Amino acid sequence: MVGGRAVTAPPPGALVQLAPKRSPRVRERDALFVLVLPARDTHAKAVFYEEMARTVAQRYFEQEGPVSGALRTVLTSLNDDLFKHNQAHPRQPFYAELGCLVLREQQATVVRTPGMLVTLWQTGICRTLPEPPEAPDLSEDRPLGMFTDFDPPIETLKVEPGHLAALSDASLAAVPRAALHIVGLQSTIQAAINRLKTQEMVSSAVLIMQFVPPEPVPEPAAPEPAAAKAAPAEPVRQEPAAPEPAPSTASAATPAAVPAESPPPAAGPRAARSGGLLGRLRGGKQADKRPPAVRPLSEAAEGVEGKSGARLRGLVARGKAGGTALVGAAEAARPALDSLQAESRNVFVRVARRVLAAIRRFLLRLASGIGGLQRLLGRMLPEPEPGRPPMLPTPVAAGITILIPVAVALLVVAFALTSQDETAFERCLSQAQTAQQIAQGIQASGSGDARQAWYGVMEAVNLCLPRRPNDPVLLAVRDEAQRAIDQFADVTRCRMVLLRRYDSGASVRGPILRNGVDLYTLDVTRSTLYRDSLNDAGTALNRQSQVLVQRGSAVGEYVVRSLVDIAWLSEGGARGNALLALDSRGLLVTYQPTFPPATAQALIGADRWVRPVSIETWQGRLYILDPPANQIWRYQPTAGEYPAAPEEYFVGDNHPNLTHAVDMAIDQSGNVFVLRDDGAVLKFYSGEEQLFQFSNLPGGGVGALGSASGLVLDMGLISPGFYVLDARNLTIHETTVGGTFIRSYRAPDDTSFRDLSGLAVDSRAEGLYIAAREALYYMPKCGD
Repeated sequence: MVGGRAVTAPPPGALVQLAPKRSPRVRERDALFVLVLPARDTHAKAVFYEEMARTVAQRYFEQEGPVSGALRTVLTSLNDDLFKHNQAHPRQPFYAELGCLVLREQQATVVRTPGMLVTLWQTGICRTLPEPPEAPDLSEDRPLGMFTDFDPPIETLKVEPGHLAALSDASLAAVPRAALHIVGLQSTIQAAINRLKTQEMVSSAVLIMQFVPPEPVPEPAAPEPAAAKAAPAEPVRQEPAAPEPAPSTASAATPAAVPAESPPPAAGPRAARSGGLLGRLRGGKQADKRPPAVRPLSEAAEGVEGKSGARLRGLVARGKAGGTALVGAAEAARPALDSLQAESRNVFVRVARRVLAAIRRFLLRLASGIGGLQRLLGRMLPEPEPGRPPMLPTPVAAGITILIPVAVALLVVAFALTSQDETAFERCLSQAQTAQQIAQGIQASGSGDARQAWYGVMEAVNLCLPRRPNDPVLLAVRDEAQRAIDQFADVTRCRMVLLRRYDSGASVRGPILRNGVDLYTLDVTRSTLYRDSLNDAGTALNRQSQVLVQRGSAVGEYVVRSLVDIAWLSEGGARGNALLALDSRGLLVTYQPTFPPATAQALIGADRWVRPVSIETWQGRLYILDPPANQIWRYQPTAGEYPAAPEEYFVGDNHPNLTHAVDMAIDQSGNVFVLRDDGAVLKFYSGEEQLFQFSNLPGGGVGALGSASGLVLDMGLISPGFYVLDARNLTIHETTVGGTFIRSYRAPDDTSFRDLSGLAVDSRAEGLYIAAREALYYMPKCGD
């Protein structure tokens, strides 16, 4: 991380080195990891750190004796060299922080300067050197080249396949402990790096390594029988042996596959070294695995005459042997297949898996018939009698010779491919359960950020769900994580009842509930106004929806074009107790249930509007929120009409910034509340701003809710307060009239609140009528 931005190029001081060809015998099983970084805000050229890392590797692999002694000797000599240079050149001193890890089979030896941090992720455990990572020695200013009495701390650790380790500067100590735990739960190095990138680090350098099982050393071929050795053979010209290539610094050496005809290779240090844990460092080259040789068609056909029955009876057994070899090849390819399944979730891979599953089912049926085929061949093709021609023509026998092994091979490959999902799911489930145990421990002990840990559990579960969505164990882990996250956020999930579905693509405003029976909603997409009727319990609709007006409808002498919002007018003379709907072109539609049908009026001054988004009424007045105009337009009633041009609610030079306003509400006293999209509410009285902010938010916060899309003010006698709709987070927040947070509501399935757009509260404040996307729901309030 450089300046808060992830850089993919490795730092110049990072080096991974295997034992060179002519290193001492005691070093032949070692792999060295080095990270050299700047210190004391002094930055030399990149070549300095590259040369430092190469010098560490060169001097280490020249040393004899134990690993810890060799590392101490190397770092002490480097410190002496830098110290002498800095004494001779005080104006251009060189300082460096350095960390080393030596891997020998299942033992890792670590040495570091005080400013470096070493992190080891074992099964369910995150360990750091120093422990804890906030220990004082990380802040000690004792890099290489500053003092002569340099005594680096050295520690030996036991590692297992699957463990992760990291060498880094002190910046990694600022990452929360729970976040470090989650990094260690990742299945690959790239996933762990991606997880680290999410942390807010301005500058950091980290070298991460993962330990994997060693590759098995191929068994030597059995010696040829004595009879075979007695047969004469043509002389073979001996070619000079090619020189052994130098080991790579990026991958571990692995033994090449030995042909069956060759004698077993002599045991040596190279062969012994390949069996250790470093035999398959991630990124290393795979051993050369050659598939079994296939005989040419001419050889397969040769000699079939007179022996067809016997040869065919042996083909099935030979196919089974070839299948065994293919199973071994498939098992060797298993890591690559697992990685492919873990990282690919697009539709093409899912389609390919279904195709492979179908092929597997077909080939399994084919395999079940191989035994029957063998018995059938025994009956159809008995041993030929002497002097009689074979029953099966030579071309047919040759074709079957090729097809049967191919069928067996396809069967084995299909089985290996389709069986990956079950194995990968088991590993994924194990990681999710490990994350669950860590989160439970953190929450019980209060030793870290339990909320972040449970978010990590949910992330691990979401990686497993596509493989087996209905697995009961996985769903139980998900439910526990969801309950914990909801508890931290004060979220309540109540059951919901679907009342009706609108046409596809609908965007519903409202609902407005009147007299506990009538529900009015507006589909903004189609500019259609609906009226529904509830049953006595308020949990279902009595009859089919009634369309009051819609786009293109003629209302009096006007035509409806684009309705944007609705509001209820409780007062206003002849037009009191009526539903109002505003057309963006200046048309106001009024519907009185007792005096249908709807009527319309063209409002004066609509040419001053820019883009109205919400309307409200108070004491017969009509308020129109127009964020781009940075204004609320107010129309005064006269005899049930709005005959005059609008007034500006905000006058003078003290206009508030309404650019991000999304909705508004007005209480009985005439206070105007304007909701912004960041979840903050502005309060005004007679155009002057008043103090208002939300309080007692989850986590003890004060101010804005973070995100919002709608505002509903319930002035009922039982439980008056605000309901803030948060469509982005699929949440409804409930507060008091004063802004004190009470609780949040979410849908049980986490999907029904998509495009959350409207809400109404029943008269007893016991239930909510919610508009979201193309549906209208009833949700009885639950919880304390």
